[in-house]
Amino acid sequence: MSYFKLPLQSEVEALRGIINKMIDRTKLKLENINLLLNNYTSNNYTFELNDIQKKGMYGDFGIVYNSTTLLAQTTSQLIAMITNAGKELNDNTTTLATSSYNLSIAANQQASSLEQTAASLEEITNNLKNNSHSINKMSNIADELNISSQNGANLANQTSDSMSEINDKVLAISEAIAIIDKIAFQTNILSLNAAVEAATAGEAGKGFAVVAAEVRNLASRSADAANEIKLLVSDATSKANEGKNIANNMIEGYKTLSSKISETKEIIDEVTHFSKEQEEGIIQINQTINQLDQATQNNASTANEIDTLSNQVAKLSHRLLQITSKANIKDIYYEMVNDIDFLNQVSKYKNDHINFKKNNYKVLDSYENSTVVDCKSCNMGKWIISCENNHNYFTKTKYWDELKQSHQLVHNEVQNYISSNHKKVDNSKLKVIAKDIESYTFEVFDKLDKVVLLNSKNKLN
Repeated sequence: MSYFKLPLQSEVEALRGIINKMIDRTKLKLENINLLLNNYTSNNYTFELNDIQKKGMYGDFGIVYNSTTLLAQTTSQLIAMITNAGKELNDNTTTLATSSYNLSIAANQQASSLEQTAASLEEITNNLKNNSHSINKMSNIADELNISSQNGANLANQTSDSMSEINDKVLAISEAIAIIDKIAFQTNILSLNAAVEAATAGEAGKGFAVVAAEVRNLASRSADAANEIKLLVSDATSKANEGKNIANNMIEGYKTLSSKISETKEIIDEVTHFSKEQEEGIIQINQTINQLDQATQNNASTANEIDTLSNQVAKLSHRLLQITSKANIKDIYYEMVNDIDFLNQVSKYKNDHINFKKNNYKVLDSYENSTVVDCKSCNMGKWIISCENNHNYFTKTKYWDELKQSHQLVHNEVQNYISSNHKKVDNSKLKVIAKDIESYTFEVFDKLDKVVLLNSKNKLN
């Protein structure tokens, strides 16, 4: 009975030892994974396991290890993007803060100037209104002056007509005086003849001689009076003609004055018209200036708000840089994040291949055999073909050829791993294949990073 218990106990002890070793190895792998995570949680994303610590990181643990390192890469890329954006934001906000400050000062100065301009225009508008009132007064005065000028012209015409009538009367008087002068002359001759006849008659003609002498005396006096009247009439005629000339000159003067008054009235009317147009224009300008003044006041207020916001954004960007400065990442990531869409696309292909291994490893426990998707039919394979068809410049580099080779090896070795497991080959051989899968996977990720870096630099240039 004891003979049979000894081998059984030995086998149990051996099995227990194997299990303990497996547990120890698993524990060690978990500790190494935890070591990675501890460094990442301490913002040390440059930490990597050495070759001894990575030993045995294949199969499911390889998936966990790849996922963990991919998490570190993605986090590093995110930190790099935030840092780069923070630096650019910080530079831009510094410029913005300066510009917004200057804009605020300029806007306030402009608002003050516009306010003064609006006040000046308001004063000009009032002056134009007063000028329009004065011009209307001038227009009324010109109308009154024109009427007075016409009345003066009418009076001058009447004066000229009166002078003409006076001149006619004077001529009639002059003609009457000529007749009187002739009568006096004839009377004087008749008196002389009478005196001769009286002298011839002797005593009988003395009385007649006295009468003849008196008649002659009267004729002489009439002739003298006629001469005096004639001189007065001549002088009156001269004065009447002079008055008529003066009246005619007055008429011409009134005509000229009336013409000038009409021209002045036309000019005043034109000035009135243009003044009204100018007043309307100034009123519109004044309204526009007032609107512009209001808009400028709003702009000044907005500029002040922009200045405040730019300072707040500057503080925010500075805080972001302070936060990301605590994270330790590889410098290369700062150069890899200039094309975020391309970077996200590549990260997806990395994650796809982690899931690719995970999904294919599900059949290992049942030892089933399955056909693995070939390297040209997966998402990354299709992307590789698309990039080459588009003649992307990085497809001409050595990294691209190395990427395609490593990618093909991943797919081939996963198929080899599934088929070998199905055949139940020795675990040591399976470990070698699993180790190669992780090695090729790492090479794929590394070459993808090289391609991302090339693309990022090209976009930056």
